[in-house]
Amino acid sequence: MGTALKKLKAVGRPFYLAWMRFARLLARVNTLLLMLFSFYVLVLPIGVIRRVFGRSTEPQGWCRRESLAPEHYRKQY
Repeated sequence: MGTALKKLKAVGRPFYLAWMRFARLLARVNTLLLMLFSFYVLVLPIGVIRRVFGRSTEPQGWCRRESLAPEHYRKQY
């Protein structure tokens, strides 16, 4: 029984490796398709709608802050 199982494992190994290569390729394609679908169906229309109807009153870009006193940096906690 033990030698037959070893022979079966030796014979099945190339099929296993080929199947795993195919599965890895299929996973890459599937991931790419899902990411493209989610971007073009969900994210892109939301961005276009926001640009068409204008954004809210959120400030755009960097906001200027007043500088802090040097004591603030010395004793931070």
